[in-house]
Amino acid sequence: MMGSAAFRFLLWLLGYGAWIIPASGANPLRHVEEDLVQRYSGIGHCEPEILACRLRRGASGLTTLDVRSAEEFEVSHIAGAVRVDPNISANEFARRFAHLVEGRDVLVYCSVGLRSTAFAHRLQRTFIDTGANPVSNLRGGLFRWRNDGHPIVRGDGPTEQIHPYNVYWARFLKQAATPR
Repeated sequence: MMGSAAFRFLLWLLGYGAWIIPASGANPLRHVEEDLVQRYSGIGHCEPEILACRLRRGASGLTTLDVRSAEEFEVSHIAGAVRVDPNISANEFARRFAHLVEGRDVLVYCSVGLRSTAFAHRLQRTFIDTGANPVSNLRGGLFRWRNDGHPIVRGDGPTEQIHPYNVYWARFLKQAATPR
């Protein structure tokens, strides 16, 4: 695994330096969110409270896709979400998941939104070609969802645990992460 200093340097080289040291008193996750909205302006970005309201009403017409690893999904996820490998090809996605997105709104999420926004951007044409409405990303991902107090589940019911992805990204969580 890459060391913390090397990882921060890599982020800086890739243009994600604003995520390293946010302005004093600022929420570092907001910097990630704003950057993703700017970088992927063609993707919708759904606020967690909007999704929470929709889920409370029964979420008809909505498919929620979790594009984290199987290990992350196993620790916790949003109730009703379907896990999809973030590296799935467009053809494979259409073959395996067209029936879940046809005629529906599609919302994707990952830990903070980086993987899911890139996934949505990469597969947006496929989503539309398989009959889905334009895709949206959950703003701030599962970390913001949980930080805002929304429920997460594990296979057997509610949980407080959340997979931190790694030490660097764990700092975006307000609650304690699952030990690694």
